[in-house]
Amino acid sequence: TEYPPIVRQCISLGRRLIDPLSEICGLFNDQDDILCLKFHPLQDLLPKDELLRTLERRALTIANNVGVDINRAVLHRWTSHALQFISGLGRRKAAHVLQQISTKLEGRVVTREQLAEKILTSGVVY
Repeated sequence: TEYPPIVRQCISLGRRLIDPLSEICGLFNDQDDILCLKFHPLQDLLPKDELLRTLERRALTIANNVGVDINRAVLHRWTSHALQFISGLGRRKAAHVLQQISTKLEGRVVTREQLAEKILTSGVVY
């Protein structure tokens, strides 16, 4: 369903209050929407690729320090954006892990061992 821009902005603001990491990580997309946010008044002086690399490194650091609730990410897909920044994953592997959890584990991970046995060792995702 396509919502008008003002409704999408309101949804984003609400989600940013609930889970700021996931909502900000969702801006790392093919259109590089993260570059639309102003973090510092002088950030326009940096080349776009350098700024993007720096922001991605910060997202990696924060996501790995905070962690991601994988069961919540399966249940509420809008919270899954931070999963791509967990070390060793990336966008495609994170999407594959979520899809496999939905199908092979019926949408819920109970233990880390279960995740490792059923999903992570079932094959390499390219």
